[in-house]
Amino acid sequence: MRIFFLVWFGQFITLIGAGLTKFTLQIWVYEQTSSATKLALISVFTTLPWLMMLPVAGVIIDRINPRWAIIIGEAATTISLLIIFLPLTFNHLALWVIYLAIIIQSIFSAFNYPGYAIAKTILVPKQYVGKANGLVLFSYAMKSSLSPAIAGILILLIKFQGIILINIALCLFSLLILFLIRFPTLEEVAKKEQHKTFRWRDIIFGWQYIKNSPALVALLVFFAFSYYTVAVFTVLSTPLLLSITTVSTLGTVLAIAGSGMILGSIANSLWGGTKNRVRAILACQTICGLSMIVIGSQTFLPNIAIAGFIFAFSVSTIYTSSQVIWQVKIPIAYQGRVFAIRDLITWILVPIGALTAAPLVDYVFEPLMWEGEFLANSLGQLIGVGEGRGIGLFYILLGILNLIITAIAYGYSPLRFLEKRIPDAI
Repeated sequence: MRIFFLVWFGQFITLIGAGLTKFTLQIWVYEQTSSATKLALISVFTTLPWLMMLPVAGVIIDRINPRWAIIIGEAATTISLLIIFLPLTFNHLALWVIYLAIIIQSIFSAFNYPGYAIAKTILVPKQYVGKANGLVLFSYAMKSSLSPAIAGILILLIKFQGIILINIALCLFSLLILFLIRFPTLEEVAKKEQHKTFRWRDIIFGWQYIKNSPALVALLVFFAFSYYTVAVFTVLSTPLLLSITTVSTLGTVLAIAGSGMILGSIANSLWGGTKNRVRAILACQTICGLSMIVIGSQTFLPNIAIAGFIFAFSVSTIYTSSQVIWQVKIPIAYQGRVFAIRDLITWILVPIGALTAAPLVDYVFEPLMWEGEFLANSLGQLIGVGEGRGIGLFYILLGILNLIITAIAYGYSPLRFLEKRIPDAI
C-alpha cells in the first residue's frame, strides 16, 4: 500500500496539472481565434488518438511491467508540454503546435491509463482495492472541480507560461517517484516477460476474452450505458440550468452537484464498497435514473442541486464498484488487453452521447415543449413550457430508460450472480 500511495500521489498532482493546462489552453485558443470549432478540436484531439491507440497499447502493456507503461505516459506528457512551452516563451506559439502536442500526449496516455489500473491490482491487497479506486476517483473529481478555479487565479499571477511550467515540474516530480520505486515481482507479472512478440491478433484478444463470458459482456454493456447517461447529463446540465437561472447561480448549482462526486469518492476510499458490488451498481444506477427524473421535472433550484448531488454520488459508487470487479476477476497477465477494449467501448459513448443528445434536444424535444405546441397543453402542465423544458423532458425519458434497463439487468442472472460464478483471479 505504501508504494501505491506514492504512485497515487504522483498521478494526483499530474492530474491537477493537466487540469490547469487544459483550462489554460482553452482560454488561449479562444482568445486567439474566437472560434468555438477550433476550441472543440482540443477535446477531439484529446480523445480520438487515445481511443485509437488503446487496443495496441493494451497488447504492449501486457508485455511490460505496468510501471513502465505509466512512465511512458508521463514522459510523453512532459515532452508535449515542452513543445508548447518553448514557442510560447518566445511568442511564436501557433495553433497547430498546440494540436500536435495534444495528439502526442493523447496517443501515449493510452499506456498510462490502463497501466495505472493494473498497478492498483498488483500493489493493493484485494480487500483494499475498493478503497484504492475511491482514491483514484477522488483525483479525477478534484481535477474537474479544483483545477479550473486554481487556473483562473494563476493566469492573472504567472500568465500562461507559468502554468505550463508548473505542469512540467509536476510531471517531472511524478517521473522521479516512478523511477525511485519498484513494483513487487508477482508470478503473474513475471509471466509477461515470456511473451515479448507483438502479434496483431492480440489486439482483439481483449474482446474475445470478454465475449466468452456472458456476465462480463452484460457488465460491459451496462457500464457503457452508464457512461452514456453521464455524458448526456454533463452536456445538457448547463443549458438546462441557464434556462431557469443566471450564470452566477449556475456555478453554485454545478459546484453542489460536483461535490457529490468528491464526497462519494472519499466515502468509497474510506469504506471500500459493499461485498455484493453488482447489486450496488444496479441500485446506484436506479438512483441515477430517479435523480434524472427529478431534475427534468423541476424548476426549483434547491431540488435540482440536491438531485444532482445524489446523481454524482451514485456515479462514484458505480465507477469504483465496477472497477473492482474487473480488477479482481481478470488475470493480471490479460488486464492490459481487456481493460483497453473495455475503455474503448465505454469511452467512445461519451462523444456519442454528446453528439446525439444535443441535436435531439434542439430539433425534437425543445420544439415539442414550446407554448402552444404538441405537448405544451398536456405534459407541459406538469413540467412547464418554454425554453429548457424540452431538455427536462429528455432527462425524464432517459431517467425512465435507466430504470427499465436496470430492471432488465437485474433479471439477467449471469450479471446478477457474476461475483459468485466467476472466480477471483487475484
